[in-house]
Amino acid sequence: MSKILIVDDEPGIRRILRKTLEDEGYTVFEAADGRECITQQRKHRPKLVIIDILMPIKDGFETIKELKKEFPETIIFAMSGATYEGSTEKLLEVGRKLGARRTFQKPLDMEEILNAVKEWLDKPMKAEDVESKAISVKQTIPVWLWIIFIFIALILGFILGNLGD
Repeated sequence: MSKILIVDDEPGIRRILRKTLEDEGYTVFEAADGRECITQQRKHRPKLVIIDILMPIKDGFETIKELKKEFPETIIFAMSGATYEGSTEKLLEVGRKLGARRTFQKPLDMEEILNAVKEWLDKPMKAEDVESKAISVKQTIPVWLWIIFIFIALILGFILGNLGD
């Protein structure tokens, strides 16, 4: 089964999520803040990170940005019970804009989270997911390397084209 990292400064939230997900057969890791999240992500490479928005040391916004930059293939879900200008939705909207695929308002609905986890981890990959991964791979290859590939292809084409002469 897939690996999941739960990031929340509240041990009770981590414990409930962990039990729910492990009961479904997922391997679950925990982190109490954003800095620990990055360490755990590098160590275990979970496919999904479920992260709280507001935490001490390093908040969810900073952490989502870093995860998207360093691990673009990682699926991110954001959650929050805090409010900004009287609305939790505004915080979650920022999480979506930064790259969270799904967002959840606390108190958490475990059935809703479990359904989302199954949808994202147990489904076959869609064409647009494959395309977005291909784009992210292209963006990680430096331009100078692409130029070298093209140059080598041209030289090979010239050599192979002249072999028949």
